[in-house]
Amino acid sequence: MSRNRIEGYNVSFVLNGKTYVGVTAHNFDLQMKEKTSITKDDQGIEQIRIKGHTYTFGIDGIAEINETSDEATKIDRDTAIALTLAGQPIPFIYTATGAKSYSGKVIITSYSEKSGADDELTYNVSCK
Repeated sequence: MSRNRIEGYNVSFVLNGKTYVGVTAHNFDLQMKEKTSITKDDQGIEQIRIKGHTYTFGIDGIAEINETSDEATKIDRDTAIALTLAGQPIPFIYTATGAKSYSGKVIITSYSEKSGADDELTYNVSCK
């Protein structure tokens, strides 16, 4: 990716050589993965060990970045569905204005869309 933060978006990811950006949809949840054990060596006292972290979030307004011009073009419904069906870990970067960036790998776990009779189609993908 050419920059850490594309103006107006706070999450970006790369899939099949293409860079996509979007806006987290109402949430970005970060949770600790832990393992609890009680052993004879611990004299029956519960021990908790951190085994990593999980994060879940939704993405709205997904756009593809043209690497040469750094312009974003909103993706269509079929591309959003194809991203969801890919089912593979995707490197991502989460940023906020004036704050540190975080990166990891995510899998798009679901796609949802909605529209009313007079509304434009909107869609969202969920990631974990």
